[in-house]
Amino acid sequence: MPVVENDINMEDVMATLPTEDKQLRKGELVEGEVVQVNKDEILINLTNYSLKSEARMPLDQFTSESVSSFEDLPEEDRPKVGDIIKARVIVPSGKDGMILSKKSADYDLRWDEIKEIYEEGRVVKAVAKEAVKGGLVVDFLGYSAFCPASQVAGKYENFAKHAGEDMEFKIIEIDKSKRRIILSNIKVVNERKQAAKRAFWDNIQVGEEREGIVKSVLPYGVFVDIGGFEGMLHISEMSWNRISEPSKMFKAGDSVRVVILSFDEAKQRVSLGHKQLLPDPWRYVKENIVEGTEFTGKITRIVAKAAFMDMGNGFEGLIPISEMANERIDTPDKVLKEGEEKTVLVKQVIDKDRKVILSIKALLPAPERRSKNHGFTSEQSYDKDFAPAGHEEGGASTSIGDLYGDLFKNTEDKEDNE
Repeated sequence: MPVVENDINMEDVMATLPTEDKQLRKGELVEGEVVQVNKDEILINLTNYSLKSEARMPLDQFTSESVSSFEDLPEEDRPKVGDIIKARVIVPSGKDGMILSKKSADYDLRWDEIKEIYEEGRVVKAVAKEAVKGGLVVDFLGYSAFCPASQVAGKYENFAKHAGEDMEFKIIEIDKSKRRIILSNIKVVNERKQAAKRAFWDNIQVGEEREGIVKSVLPYGVFVDIGGFEGMLHISEMSWNRISEPSKMFKAGDSVRVVILSFDEAKQRVSLGHKQLLPDPWRYVKENIVEGTEFTGKITRIVAKAAFMDMGNGFEGLIPISEMANERIDTPDKVLKEGEEKTVLVKQVIDKDRKVILSIKALLPAPERRSKNHGFTSEQSYDKDFAPAGHEEGGASTSIGDLYGDLFKNTEDKEDNE
């Protein structure tokens, strides 16, 4: 009987023979196929291992999301029969069989990515799942990370309001052995501010116009965010008209267009103007107000030694106290009241100082002047009707002897007789 050569590979034969279950250890990484999806768990057949039953994976070991059913997950994240899943053994055996965790496996499988993000200082957007004592628990690329309250931008006491929000973070500390990932949100915010500030100083120019947002209102002006930096818009640069309080023109949150007046990077200061973008009332003055002419307007305000008159188009002329009356007055309110209408003479238009000096006194009748010798006014006739004896027109001068000579003579005769 001829001998038939055996060309069957022994390894192939052994592969067809039944084998004992391979004992898997806790923490071991395995790969299997999803064979059944239930409401809150899936069954996985570990195809590379000979097991008598499928391994189980509870919902909370599949995802970090707070859901009660796989159906609550986005469709693209739900497990499906036939999916191949890498997992970690967390319970090798027991009454409930082998239990696997995808979350734990993902942690290790993606740790290299976490390490790379940390070393490169990359920014990652993640959801702050909940606020706990001292900070926020964050779902960071599928891992449970922690952002201390001190690392959340904004006021410390308000950190809890960010629970449920999408935020941007940087990793500031990692420890694989302790499965620790510490995040910072304020680091991202501060670095963005610094980058914006650097770009601001590199591009700012005097005379440049910018759109800004009023950030705060103070008694002397407002701070305006003009893109990476807050400049000062002083009250004197808000309007050509007088403003008593910045709050009467601006409030926090207002949009305002400004012009760069000056800047000093070393002192971190930027001075802004707004009135420069408004119609200039001085142009109106130069075209319409002429020295030596009369003008009628209302008194707008009175100060210690002057008053101001509305001359139109938002411009106020100045009436010094010395130009209010012929006689000396101590305070302007002795002769003027706010709101009353007056006619004045335009005395000076001072272009370099942008001032118009007005006078009420120049339009008043000339004051009466008294004679030094006799008390007569300059308007009275100095004729014989008012002249003292001996001062008649063309008459001789009368001496004191003419008037009182007899009196002196009688006194001398009396002395001789004695």
